[in-house]
Amino acid sequence: MNIKPSLAKSIVHQMKNIISFEINFMDIAGTIIASTDLSRVGNFHQAAFKVIQTKDVVIVKNNTEYIGAKKGINVPLLFQKDIIGVIGITGEIEEVEQYANIIKKMSEILVKETYVNQFQEKQLEYSEFIVHSILTNHKLESIEYNFNTEHYCIVGEFDSNILKYYKVIFECLKQIFPDMMFKHKFNGNKLFILRRINSQYDIKNSLSQLRKKLHQYINHDIYFGIGPIANNFTEAHESFHIANQTLDWNIHLHKQTILFYKELDLGLLFADTQSSSINQYIKKIISGIPNDEYDELKEIFDTYRQFNKSITKAAEHLFVHKNTFQYKLNKIETYTGYDPKDLTDFVKLYLAFLLNR
Repeated sequence: MNIKPSLAKSIVHQMKNIISFEINFMDIAGTIIASTDLSRVGNFHQAAFKVIQTKDVVIVKNNTEYIGAKKGINVPLLFQKDIIGVIGITGEIEEVEQYANIIKKMSEILVKETYVNQFQEKQLEYSEFIVHSILTNHKLESIEYNFNTEHYCIVGEFDSNILKYYKVIFECLKQIFPDMMFKHKFNGNKLFILRRINSQYDIKNSLSQLRKKLHQYINHDIYFGIGPIANNFTEAHESFHIANQTLDWNIHLHKQTILFYKELDLGLLFADTQSSSINQYIKKIISGIPNDEYDELKEIFDTYRQFNKSITKAAEHLFVHKNTFQYKLNKIETYTGYDPKDLTDFVKLYLAFLLNR
């Protein structure tokens, strides 16, 4: 692992806030790449080079003992058991020695944190690349993703744009799916998840947990649509498309937190229908009902449907006289021109009320 000068500079300045001595950071070639004494940056540090070779502390007793080195102490920095650099403290040995181990440990922690952050960034990029390729149906030769197990393709939609919560959402995903067998992509207010099927996890339960955790951290609601199981790249592309349709139908009609494609009924017919066509149909069938009477007459119709077009049972359920119920049912025909008692007209009215959410 090569330490970038920018990271070395950051570490040096953070360590300078802890101790008042001059601090140097040397790379694995023994070159000073960051220092509180800018005049030394770029110089060869022979004592640091010896640290690299021996992986041991090197104490410099005077300014002429090692080329490019001043009196002080130089300690190796390790990452995953490999030496990645040297940090040196300039000063009298008895004064700086007590700080050597502290500076070493804190510098190694900063390097590790940086590595973890960079690793997560790469994970995010790779994850988005995989899902983006599937969504656009543009499979590249450079993609190495194994569909050796079945996958769920999931689309979630938030109630507003969530890009500013990018990393928070990713952390929540990792907590809910700790095995990391998922890929994802953010797009505006939508979240696309490619999830390997694992018998240890119930997908509905996992998504419910994710929804709860996301609401806790970012205070936004999310609804999910889940497509059919996919076994390859092409099936995954189609599954994401269907999951998106399922989600749209869910938000438009069901308002369930999670809806599977296999749970759709009429949604199979209307999920891919343009909203303009749906609005035209609604307008044609029930726009004649006055706004101030719509909710009441819709309840009359829904109850009539619930009790299999039995006026007597529907009236009893609403605690009204059956003649009153019949009168209000007739008002629907007056306003729309469609008779609820006629089977063909009933179906047309049912679909219009159903779609008008």
